[in-house]
Amino acid sequence: MDPELLAELDEDPTLAHHPTRSLPKKKGPKHAVQGAPAVTAVRAKLPMGQGLTPTTPMSVMQAVKLSYNQLSRVDGLDQLLGRLQLPAANLRWLDLSFNQFTTVDESLALCTGLTHLYLHANAMENLSGVARALAKMPFADSLVTLTLHGNPLADHKDYKVHILRACRRLRHLDHGGVTRSDRSLARHAHGVAGGVKASSSSSSSSSG
Repeated sequence: MDPELLAELDEDPTLAHHPTRSLPKKKGPKHAVQGAPAVTAVRAKLPMGQGLTPTTPMSVMQAVKLSYNQLSRVDGLDQLLGRLQLPAANLRWLDLSFNQFTTVDESLALCTGLTHLYLHANAMENLSGVARALAKMPFADSLVTLTLHGNPLADHKDYKVHILRACRRLRHLDHGGVTRSDRSLARHAHGVAGGVKASSSSSSSSSG
């Protein structure tokens, strides 16, 4: 794994300083997680002092990197994780950067425990649609790190407001810290994030 990726993994205290198993690189399919996509690395959470061995069960792995696969959807994610013997609910860190996603795939709802999601350098244009999709995810309120830079939607003037309303507990967005002023802006920018979680209550309170 490259040093930058390891640094990103180490931001998560539940994954930091735990061993990494690199997997053989394969040429991934173009449009979905089917066949044998290029899973370049997985990362394990093991008891202190216990190393990663060839017999370490994949069920302890908590991070998967699927970047650079030209993926546009992940409707086969459960089958892929099944082949890795990795329960989707155990996944904490998922890298889907540098693919062809246009929205947040519904299959990610299987990963109920996600805390780190990397979606930068994809093809997402519809900011409100992506924000709504994120808000519906079961991990929306547990996500602490999210990247979306390098997508066309990141150029929208209200980009940060939409995303922070969808994922209210984010601590890092696009490798930068989320500040108090960012949160305040997201809370008080009424009428900006229409359709995003709790937008109806926001609009009703602003009209009262």
